[in-house]
Amino acid sequence: MSRVFILVVDEDNIMIDVYLGDKSVHYLTATVKEVFETLYKAPKEKVKIAQIYIQAKQISESTKRVMMMCQEDTNVIFKNGVPDDLRMHLIPCGDEYKIKSVEYWRQYEKEYFKLYFLITFRARGVHAYRREQLQRLKAHINEYLKGVSISYEIVVLEQYNDLPFNRGLLYNAGFSECEKELTEQVKYYVLHNCDLFPEKGTFDYSYISEFEVRDATPYAGGLGGITVINRNTMIRTNGFPNDFFGWGSEDVCYMHRCRSIKVTIVRPTPQEVINEECNSSIVDASFNSKNMLKLSTDKPAVNGIKTCKYTIVSNEKQNDEQNVTHIKIDFSEYKCTDTSSSIYFLSDRNNFFF
Repeated sequence: MSRVFILVVDEDNIMIDVYLGDKSVHYLTATVKEVFETLYKAPKEKVKIAQIYIQAKQISESTKRVMMMCQEDTNVIFKNGVPDDLRMHLIPCGDEYKIKSVEYWRQYEKEYFKLYFLITFRARGVHAYRREQLQRLKAHINEYLKGVSISYEIVVLEQYNDLPFNRGLLYNAGFSECEKELTEQVKYYVLHNCDLFPEKGTFDYSYISEFEVRDATPYAGGLGGITVINRNTMIRTNGFPNDFFGWGSEDVCYMHRCRSIKVTIVRPTPQEVINEECNSSIVDASFNSKNMLKLSTDKPAVNGIKTCKYTIVSNEKQNDEQNVTHIKIDFSEYKCTDTSSSIYFLSDRNNFFF
């Protein structure tokens, strides 16, 4: 059997040592993916990847993907520390690591992963009922995950200004704040509406790879009702647009962003989600004509997490509640000229500015 030793020099260059009995053959290549694909086409009984030595400080996405294909007994040695987003695939073995699949790590989910529930929120005027709804949702999440091996934190993102509600910007700010938290666990997120309550056992909150999002939006036209998402997906899409004020279309825009980077949208069935919005006499409009017009000109590279401007008014751990952080966020420096209605009463359709 040939033993293959791989040295990753940088993002695009690797050194291959192939040991054929007592002979050693060296290869230097500029295409990481091609080398790995060639190796995996070889009969497994004749080729064994014995070791991968990582010298590079950063690993390209293509390199990560092919590394994940390695046999489970492959040793990986890191000279410059283990990249955070590869740590979930590796098991310590002295100064070395062994590659394991995401499925393998599911059994250690609580120890190695941490889920952040990002819940956008504002309760005032006709929406004052949201405060009581939020309390019930927090209790519902704690009850839902009781006995489930998931480490999690509920992060309430409350808009603290007089501008129209901006759900996407709140998600961007909340994600940025959670990323500042130092933890040995691998972070991932769920974007969670305040008025959606999954029935016990019908929705999967477990870790997901960066090539998929798991969504329980009540309709197939957007993302974000209840969406489990990898932190790398948020980074690669640059999150949501910051200029979608009022309810509607930010979820459609984010769906387009995910699809543009080839992320698969998974909508598990069957799933039972109680949508309390439908039971309310006040409905947040889902169609926003001004925001819809912005979809065709969306520029993710310059409009998202990287350019999100906000001020943290307060960031408090709720000591009287389990796993809850409440963040009040102001972004008053943004200008919004749209004062059209984004909610209406079911009874008489009176317009209100929210």
